[in-house]
Amino acid sequence: MKTKSTPHGSVENPINPIPMAIVGGATYVARAFSGKQKHMVECSKAIHTRASRWWCFQSLVTYNKDNTYQWFNPRVKILEEQGHDPTDLHKAIERGYQWGEEIPIGLFWRRTDLEAWKIWNRCCTPAKVRWLFAISVFPRNKRRV
Repeated sequence: MKTKSTPHGSVENPINPIPMAIVGGATYVARAFSGKQKHMVECSKAIHTRASRWWCFQSLVTYNKDNTYQWFNPRVKILEEQGHDPTDLHKAIERGYQWGEEIPIGLFWRRTDLEAWKIWNRCCTPAKVRWLFAISVFPRNKRRV
């Protein structure tokens, strides 16, 4: 996409934050849309720890003439209304990659075993996290740590 800050388009491949947060060990992963304000408030109320992550789509008409409110509103679908199970890891990652005619918003993933999260958190040092991030962002060159 060409914007005022990137007049020639972006040279980087986009990063999808939903699957990255889930695989990275976040205990709560959600996405909201500013056009559905009640749902956005419910998503933000459910945040429970520092390991929670959530994103909000906003239609910023000054810089983004393509993804406007009129573009987002018919596409966003609330996961809770579709019967999505937020404890199913593979479904959460799969739904995180979904984009196009249907854009899921809502609670993607909630880790239910907080004790397992505490153990993982103690074992995973910052150096390991940087390495996991580097190989997921730069899969061809694993030396960029």
